[in-house]
Amino acid sequence: MSSDPQTGTSTNRANTLQIPNVGIEETGELSPSLITAINHLSIENSDDESSSDDLEEDSDTLRNESSYANSAFDESTTTLSQPVGPAEHLRALIINRPTAQMITTFRLQKTREEMTQEEVVKFVLNPVPQGQKVLCKITRSKDGFGKLYPQYELSIEDTSENGEETKIFLLAARKRKKSKSSHYVITTDRLSANVSSDSIVGKVRSNFLGTAFAIYSNGRNPFKREPESTALPIREELGAVVYDPNILGFKGPRKMTVLLIGMTKHGARPVFRPETDAETLIGKFKNGEHRDILVLHNKSPQWNEETQSYVLNFSGRVTLASVKNFQIVHDNDLDYIIMQFGRVEEDTFTMDFMYPMCPLQAFAIALTSFDAKLASQSKPFKGEFVVITGGTRGIGYSIAQKFAQNGARCALIGRNKETIEKAKSYLNKNLEVDNNHIGYKCDLRIPTEIEKVCTNVDYLINAAGVSHDSLVVRLKEQEVNDIIQTNLLGTIYMCSHISKQMVKTKKGCIVNISSVVGLQGNSGQSVYSASKAGIIGFSKSLAKELARKNIRVNVIAPGFIETDMTSSMNILVMNKHLSAISEKESYKKKILMQRFGKPEEISDAALYLAKADYVTGQTLIVDGCPTFRLAHIRYLIGYGILEMLTVQYSFRRSEGKTEPILTSELSLSSFSQFYKLDFIVESKSIGPSNWTENQQ
Repeated sequence: MSSDPQTGTSTNRANTLQIPNVGIEETGELSPSLITAINHLSIENSDDESSSDDLEEDSDTLRNESSYANSAFDESTTTLSQPVGPAEHLRALIINRPTAQMITTFRLQKTREEMTQEEVVKFVLNPVPQGQKVLCKITRSKDGFGKLYPQYELSIEDTSENGEETKIFLLAARKRKKSKSSHYVITTDRLSANVSSDSIVGKVRSNFLGTAFAIYSNGRNPFKREPESTALPIREELGAVVYDPNILGFKGPRKMTVLLIGMTKHGARPVFRPETDAETLIGKFKNGEHRDILVLHNKSPQWNEETQSYVLNFSGRVTLASVKNFQIVHDNDLDYIIMQFGRVEEDTFTMDFMYPMCPLQAFAIALTSFDAKLASQSKPFKGEFVVITGGTRGIGYSIAQKFAQNGARCALIGRNKETIEKAKSYLNKNLEVDNNHIGYKCDLRIPTEIEKVCTNVDYLINAAGVSHDSLVVRLKEQEVNDIIQTNLLGTIYMCSHISKQMVKTKKGCIVNISSVVGLQGNSGQSVYSASKAGIIGFSKSLAKELARKNIRVNVIAPGFIETDMTSSMNILVMNKHLSAISEKESYKKKILMQRFGKPEEISDAALYLAKADYVTGQTLIVDGCPTFRLAHIRYLIGYGILEMLTVQYSFRRSEGKTEPILTSELSLSSFSQFYKLDFIVESKSIGPSNWTENQQ
């Protein structure tokens, strides 16, 4: 590689592509890592027939003024609507890398009060000068802290002539209400009840999951119909951020991909106004079109032997550890920190950035980090298939949502075609579009319909259930058949069908939804209780059959859960005499948690059992622990427990008397654990020591 004294550029003789002199005048040379990237990129484009002169002519069509020359709202500026020549693709990788001694702290030449609104807009939308670092603080508003719609203020740190550090307000942002996804509005004025529309300079918007963010200037949305009176131009896309699962396991730093438009040879950013999804930065990135896109990532933390943890070197600018602290770099030059962000106090954060970012881009990227994302945790069920009976409403639908949020593909089983389509459409639209969730119309009372349900299933959740409350003396044959065939036989038939495939693959998990009434019974629900008790007995037996094939079977026994099925039910409960009846509010007072359960609390239990590899044949009670259950156990222990036990003992003669010798002891702690007691009963032998031969 040689230097051309007339043009001031370096020329790669092997590929005859000119490298613009960005960064050469200040440092004298580019870093070896960037030279490698440039050479690699030149080789990729060496089959292009365009000459270097043609490439220079193409570059003239882009905005070529200095960093502060044009506002992003200037309609006369040529837009970047189509991929440009290889030279501009080349410039996307060129980042000026001054030596550490040459990096200076950026200072505003005017005070904030002296700057006009137009000057402020130009400053926040244009890249900072090369070789300078902007030091900033972000403060989370106390009015918004801890709420759903917090507010943030960005200030530039400056040092006065007498050495005092001051903060100069620059931008503010707040999360918009009534938005299905995260939507931030960025203004040049401090937020108040009457924010002027003229002060809005940018917006940040995410997808439903909060894993992909687009950064825009203020302008018309080309994807929506705007009033003809709107004077704003089409918005400019300034960048995008994509979050992937964690770098270090289930919890830890998230993997960030930051997408920016490549810079021109003069250090300016071309105007980029996409009008279709495919033309957006994320659309191009997903389609593998990386031309003219600067792809950045967060720097991976390094293991520190002294602290025994993964750390990043923030040079004293960050004082509190957080998984949301990050540094943005290019993969070909990990020492050039383009941006860094971290926490210093509970509601204060530092944010430093350099070329090629502008203040609005850096602030917007920091805002995306504040959001709680599903991407901040790995998706443990990604690529796995779950069949959920009764998955269109109530507990079953909540379980389907939870599995979908964690990456699984779901098949919803129900009787009503319209309800199935509605539930399936919601999952596909709002939770995991790429997973293509499906639905089956199936009557579980008919074995031949069950056989049509898909196979190759990783998890089976049997949550379908019906109830017809009635005293035994008033039972109707149709109601009995409906309850038993749906709740019990439907579960048995479905397990039989799916487990055949699981046995072949030697893996799988089945979770059957029973009820606490299947354990203790309930007046007026004798048939329903029988069906749920049957599920528990069936599941325990099935667990023993399938364990050797690495297939687990467990049961969840919910208490009273607020669903559409239970909304009109009378609550029948037992007091210490096992006979009292109470309405809902009275029943709620008898629950230690003082509330009814929620469907999502059952779905959390289902996910636990789905991933608990060493748990099988168990019944997990989720009922908030009603006090009558404790009274029921005390009743059994106090009055009838000996009648439930077979105590084996032998006799021996001693001094002419017969004494019992207990050969199998009863562990009351195991008994209490079955009933989920919050206290421990001491394990000891049963039987008075002074039994007589007649009592024996």
